[in-house]
Amino acid sequence: MAEAWAVGGIDLPEGFVFPITKLGQMADVHGEGVFVNPTPTRVDCYVHVEIRPEPGRHPSRLEILPSPLHPDRGTELAVAYEFEQQFFLAPWLYRGFSCRIVARPSRRPIPATLSLRDEALQDFLHFAKALLDFHDDRQAYFVARHTPDVLEEHDVVRMVFVSGHSVDANWLKARWPLMAATDLYDRARRARDADVRFLMLMMSLEVLFSDEKSELSRRLAQRCAFLNGRDSSERKAIFDRLAGRSGLYNRRSRLVHGDLFDRKGFVDVPEEDQLLATSLVRVSLLRFIALSPRTKVQVMDSLDDAIFNSSVADQLHAEVDGYWANRGVDVESLLDAHLGLQGA
Repeated sequence: MAEAWAVGGIDLPEGFVFPITKLGQMADVHGEGVFVNPTPTRVDCYVHVEIRPEPGRHPSRLEILPSPLHPDRGTELAVAYEFEQQFFLAPWLYRGFSCRIVARPSRRPIPATLSLRDEALQDFLHFAKALLDFHDDRQAYFVARHTPDVLEEHDVVRMVFVSGHSVDANWLKARWPLMAATDLYDRARRARDADVRFLMLMMSLEVLFSDEKSELSRRLAQRCAFLNGRDSSERKAIFDRLAGRSGLYNRRSRLVHGDLFDRKGFVDVPEEDQLLATSLVRVSLLRFIALSPRTKVQVMDSLDDAIFNSSVADQLHAEVDGYWANRGVDVESLLDAHLGLQGA
C-alpha cells in the first residue's frame, strides 16, 4: 500500500477511483524493473479514506492502493508521487476552498468546507479527468527545468523522460508562464504563513499578467479584470480590488519593500484579501488552461484590445466556457470567482 496522507477541510467518501497520468519511466512496485511507455500512461488509483471517529478533531487518513495492473505488462506501477502532485492540486483548482492534504497531520484540524460525496464527487472526478492533459504538460515542464537535454531534438531522451511529449524550446517558451504560475499557486496553498502565502499568490498573478512595460499594477489589474470579470461592473470591482489605494497590489508592494508599520499598526493580510487573491489566481489559471495553446503574449494582446472593445473579452469567455463544458464540467460553478465584492 502506498504512503498515506492526512486530509482536512474536505468531506470524502470512504472509497473512490481517481485518475492520474504519468510520463517517462515506469517502475513496478514489486521491483521487476523499469520500462518506458511511448505515450502518457493513464492510471486509475483506488483511494481509500479512513474516517476518524472524531472528524472535527482528527483529520481523515487517505491512502492509495497500488495502481491497477498495467494492461500490457501485468505490472503494478509506482505512482504515489504523481498521485500526490495531481490529487492535491485538483481541489484547489476545483473550488479553492480551504483544505489541507499533508503527509503529517496538523495539530490544528480545519472543519470541512468542501464536500465531495455523491454527485459532488462525480462532478469533481469529471474535472480531474479534464486536467490530465494539463498534468502531462506540468510533468514535461518540470523535466525541462531539471533536464535541459529534453529540449533538444533527441527523440530517445524525450521518450525516456517524457514519453515522447512535444516539449521543446518553442513549447516551453509558450507554456512556461502558465506552468510557473500554477507552481506558485500550489506552493501558496501549502504555505503556512499568511504573508508568504499571499505573496506567492500575487507572484502567480504577476507571472500571468505582467510584462516589462510601465504601470505594472494598473496593467495587471486591467488584464485580470477583463479575463475574469463577466460584465463591466464585475470588471471594475476586480480592478479596484487589485489596483486601488488599499488594494491587493498595494499590500503586496508594502510587504515586498518592508514597509510594515504605519500609524494604523503593522501590515497584515486580512482573510478576505487572502480569499480574493486565491480566487483570482484560481480562475485565471483555469482560463489560461482553456485558452492554450495560445501564448501568454497572445492572451495579453487580446486583453489589451478588450480595453477598447469589450466584445473581445466576451469572446474569450465564450471560448473558455466551451472548453470546460465540452469536458463535462459544470462551468458556472467552476468559474465562480467568489470575488466577494463583500469579502471573497
